[in-house]
Amino acid sequence: MTSPAKPRPQSMPALLTGLALSGLAAGAFSFAYPLTAAGLASAPLAPMDGASWIGAAFSIYFLAKLAAAPVMGWLADRMDGYGRSGASMGTLMALACVFASALPLLFQAASSVGKAQLGLLLVQAGLGLCAGASRPLALAAAAGPTSAAPAGRRLAQAALANQLAFLLAPLLGGLILAGRDIQAVLAFLSVGMLAAALFFFLALPRCTRTFRPPIPGTAASHPDPVGPRLLPALRAALADPLAARLLPAVAGRALGIAAWAAFLPMFLTSSLPRDPLLFGLLFSLPNLAVCLGLPFTGRLADGPYALRWAAGGMLISALGLLALPLLPSTIWAVAISGLAAGLGSAASLPASLGLAASSGPDRATHMAVYQSAASLGFVVGPLLGILAVRAFGTAEAALGLGGLCGVLCCLPLLAGTLPVATRSPVLAGAVALVLILAAIPLQRDAHPPATGLPSIRNAAAASISGIPYQYADLAMGTIVRLSLEAPDRHVADAAADKAFELIRIMQADLDLRNPHGSVGRVNLNAGRAPAQVSSEAYGVIERGLAWGRLTSGAFDISVGAVSRVAAYWGLDPWYARAQQGLVDYRKVVLDPVKRTVFLPEAGMALDLGGLAKGAVIDATVELLRRSGVAAGIVEAGGDMYCFGTRAWRVGIENPRGPGLLGSALLRERGICGSGDYRRFASGDDPRSQGRRHHVLDPHSLSSVSGSAAVTVFAENAETADALATALLVLGPERGIEFLSRELGAAALWVHDDLTLIASPGFPEMLSSPVR
Repeated sequence: MTSPAKPRPQSMPALLTGLALSGLAAGAFSFAYPLTAAGLASAPLAPMDGASWIGAAFSIYFLAKLAAAPVMGWLADRMDGYGRSGASMGTLMALACVFASALPLLFQAASSVGKAQLGLLLVQAGLGLCAGASRPLALAAAAGPTSAAPAGRRLAQAALANQLAFLLAPLLGGLILAGRDIQAVLAFLSVGMLAAALFFFLALPRCTRTFRPPIPGTAASHPDPVGPRLLPALRAALADPLAARLLPAVAGRALGIAAWAAFLPMFLTSSLPRDPLLFGLLFSLPNLAVCLGLPFTGRLADGPYALRWAAGGMLISALGLLALPLLPSTIWAVAISGLAAGLGSAASLPASLGLAASSGPDRATHMAVYQSAASLGFVVGPLLGILAVRAFGTAEAALGLGGLCGVLCCLPLLAGTLPVATRSPVLAGAVALVLILAAIPLQRDAHPPATGLPSIRNAAAASISGIPYQYADLAMGTIVRLSLEAPDRHVADAAADKAFELIRIMQADLDLRNPHGSVGRVNLNAGRAPAQVSSEAYGVIERGLAWGRLTSGAFDISVGAVSRVAAYWGLDPWYARAQQGLVDYRKVVLDPVKRTVFLPEAGMALDLGGLAKGAVIDATVELLRRSGVAAGIVEAGGDMYCFGTRAWRVGIENPRGPGLLGSALLRERGICGSGDYRRFASGDDPRSQGRRHHVLDPHSLSSVSGSAAVTVFAENAETADALATALLVLGPERGIEFLSRELGAAALWVHDDLTLIASPGFPEMLSSPVR
């Protein structure tokens, strides 16, 4: 049997179509599920356990892909050794997609018994197995047999099919979901995967081999020519000198991409004016650059400088990420960083795939190991980013660390392009320079200036005289920062550890999307039976209902009937109008003796987002006081409480651009803000700059208009948090009248034209130039 020079031309369109269809089907489901299951409390789908389930699903997808790819690559090569080449490629890829098409049935079964979270993880794991089985084999098929002509252009086409699917899947998922439910997306997943299976099965002619040339003088059916068993085959692939340099570089590139995807949104919302269209464009910029560059870079992989293109492209991509914390926080800085990351990936992808394909005779195994290295990077990237955020308290640190790891990982590959005599000094100098550059933003983040204001959003605060102990962690969908003054580091460390543990416990209990928490149980039992809640949750719910009565419904925790669906503010207005009868705080039934809460109508839901963050901040402050902390700030996404004898300077953010409107000196006060600039979508309302945003008027269930933002100072953070929402709904005129009831609070409204309206008692603003 003789291997053909390359796959037949007519097989490539079918192969690329199968890749694109499988990617679109999986991507559309992964995009749409969090937008629907989170809010279907009245349906047989239980909501997710906060963001942790999404993170777990993301990780388990790549872990499954990492595990499946080497096994399937080895199996394909082994079947080829037996002379079953057609079956090993088309059939294996088709079977993987058929398996994926049946995953919605597994999800439905898990959901029917109240285990939707488990169903999500199983579907994501199954999709990871499918990707691990099909994509390495498809890339190996695109590369052709070892005797084939240069494969760079075909590999670039395959990579482009993957990238286009990744780029278009969210749009397609949103279109399928519009006006429908998760069942439509599940149906598309099944149909898309079955169609991909058909194209994969037809993609490869029956004579195409999986790239181990038959051994002369042996029978194809004899077990001897099939090569080593799984573990020896993998060890041989990893021991290849080229693979030993290429695989760390591939993992480093994926690590940087994962850091960008996980932490760029957090960086954008904390550093730049909030424009969702602009944010979406900046987030997608690397992928757009890859898609535009791949048609031109495929031929580079076939030239004599493929190794240089691979190493150089990976270095440029990593340096783009590393540069972001070094540059001023501007739109142009993010654009330059994204373009560098995307163009570097476009240059390196075909070249690195070509190098993997040429590493040895078993191309399927080598491609599978290559994919596993990339999956490892996608798993490790977000984990390292979380450690960076905890250590330095900024999303910039996570992005910079992703770039730093990418640079260091590609240096061994880069060394292969240098003359032997110059490798050691050049690499040593490069490492030293990169570490020095990386230390600049990390040191800046770790030690903010003692005076002035750090650039964190809304109510930003810094100590006036002296730098306290600084801590940060991810919680409540944002970065939580602790600035503490304590007798020594040991006391501060112990207090911070206990504080973050308390924050996580309270977040889980008050999260409307956690079916195991108090609020989640209440929502799941709406229209059926009362649900017992924790004493802390009962107190927050009771006070939330009191605010509803006090504000005559301007503050209403039963708005969860609308807000339980992610990005509800961007949906068609008919969705909110359909829930009109379910939003009424007066219908909520409390039983203080049994400590139960009952929502009498199916579809009702509580959302404590209007005061829960303040409640968590207040509880954290009390714990810190008991733990020996004399003074400090607990800050979560701009809401905070300043306590102790120390004075703190607090900045008020400009809601329509970068910088601050001014600042004030505060002590023992809670500061919270609300506005139309945090989460919004373009709309038709000429008031509020055509924005549909997340703060709803409970009476009309439309986005509040009239003021761009309001900042409230109060005796505690919970009061400030609740008032920030209520006063944005009421507006300045009714709000000032409401505050005259001796609530111990003061507010500042900001209009679109930056006109400021302050209530009596609001602290005098210190001059602070907008920057």
